[in-house]
Amino acid sequence: MTVPRTIPACPALALPACLALMLGVSVLLAPAAAAHDVSGHGAAGEAADARSSVVADDLPPGVRFEVLQNGLALRLRNDSSAVVRVREPPLPVAPGHSVQWHVDAAHPSAGPHPPVQPWRVVIEVNGVAHQVLGEVRWTPGPSPWPWLAGAALLAAGLAGTAWRWRGPAWLAMPLGLAVLASIGHTGAALAARTAEGSRWALLGGYLPQAGCWVLGTLAVLQLGRGRTEGAGLGALAAAGLVVITLARDGVVLGAPVVLVSLPAALDRVLVAGIIGLSAGVLAGLLLTRSIERRTPSAAAS
Repeated sequence: MTVPRTIPACPALALPACLALMLGVSVLLAPAAAAHDVSGHGAAGEAADARSSVVADDLPPGVRFEVLQNGLALRLRNDSSAVVRVREPPLPVAPGHSVQWHVDAAHPSAGPHPPVQPWRVVIEVNGVAHQVLGEVRWTPGPSPWPWLAGAALLAAGLAGTAWRWRGPAWLAMPLGLAVLASIGHTGAALAARTAEGSRWALLGGYLPQAGCWVLGTLAVLQLGRGRTEGAGLGALAAAGLVVITLARDGVVLGAPVVLVSLPAALDRVLVAGIIGLSAGVLAGLLLTRSIERRTPSAAAS
């Protein structure tokens, strides 16, 4: 005799709860996303409200000027045999060498600002003054809500699928995709931090993400082998990815300037994908666990 399986009344409680959680966190993050404050003269940021760039220069061949990390630093390289010197601050640049320095006017800052902030650097080559003209231009960014809505729909879809499919093993695939997307976004963000020295010295700031990657990888391996013990590790990894990505990377969804070594639209896809996949995996694992707990009680009755 087949005993009908008793399950929760409907997924109507789990899906809105997942969506409400994401919406609530998004509302809390909205002021931060609007500010995109990446100033601080050394503070790393992945998003900004303005772009700092060179608009004109009359430097001779062999003398190369760069704006690093959206104005966090300026770099001058002397690949010629000329005597090169930055006038202010006074910095000599020997042939085959480069110097790096910071100029407040070339770095986007928080607070009231004009739509365009010009800046200028004077460079002497063999005693002759040359100019580099630049600007910091503030522009409105895209709305983050379509990206967050897409992430919410993805999470709801995964949670709804978990309602229909018994067992957590299939969640290994979306969890693995979330881990890969997080690794891709983090690698692109790290590669763009060209003004802060050795990449190895910056890795410590990414330990929380790395911990989620390790937990997520272990969970994927266990779930893929049909071992339900991986559900707990998967839930921890998914929850960590949701929180870290929303808190640290969510601002890129609404920023006009995204400081990563990827096209901005592709990076937004990665960030929204991490949020949606991780939230969906977490909701799916919780739903699956809830169903598994209630099924034996139904059979016993």
